[in-house]
Amino acid sequence: MPLLYDFEVHTRLLFSLPLMIMAEFVVYSRMRVIGAEFQERQIIKGLTRLRFEDVLSSATRLRNSALSELGLLLIVIFAGRYVWQESIALHSDTWYASVADYGPRHTAAGRWYTFVSLPIFQFVLLRWYYRIFIWFRFLFQVSRLDLSLIPLHPDRRCGIGFLGTVATAFAPLLMAHSGVMAGFIANRILHEGATLPDYKYEIL
Repeated sequence: MPLLYDFEVHTRLLFSLPLMIMAEFVVYSRMRVIGAEFQERQIIKGLTRLRFEDVLSSATRLRNSALSELGLLLIVIFAGRYVWQESIALHSDTWYASVADYGPRHTAAGRWYTFVSLPIFQFVLLRWYYRIFIWFRFLFQVSRLDLSLIPLHPDRRCGIGFLGTVATAFAPLLMAHSGVMAGFIANRILHEGATLPDYKYEIL
C-alpha cells in the first residue's frame, strides 16, 4: 500500500491533529470565563465561594501540571508504539513497513512515522482525554456545592445554561475523532476486505 492510499495517515495527521490543536484555543477561550460567570450570575454565594475557588484552583493545577504531561509522554513512548502495531497498524506490506517472520520491517519513512509523527499525535490525543477528565471532575465537584440556582431563570436551565457553550466548543475535537475513525475504517475496507457493517459498534 503506497502512502497516497493510506487514508488513515492522511486523516490522522492532516485533518485530526490540526483540529485537536485548534480545539485547544477554542475550548480554552470558553473555559477561562467559567469562574467569572458563576460569580456574575450570583450562583456562588457565602461560604460556598471558598469551596468553589478551591475546586477551580484544583482544576487549574491539574491542567497545568507538568508531572501529568510527563506521565502522558512516558505512556506514549513506552506503550504507544506497541498498541498501534498490535491493534491499529495494517498487517500487510505498506509504505511504512513490510511483513517479516520476526515482525514488521520498517522503511526509513516508516521509522519517522513510528517514532516521531505517531507519538506526537498520540500525545495530543491523550492530553485531550486527560483534559476531558478534568472537565468532568470539575462539573462533578461543582454539582456537590450548595448552588443558588434560579428555577425561573430565562435560560431555562436554572441559570447555568452558559455551561452548554463549553460543550459546543468541543465540536472540533468530535470532528477530529470522527476523522480518525473514518480513516481507520476506510483502510480496512479498501485494503483488508472488511465491510462497513463490521464497524457498526465503533461508528456508534
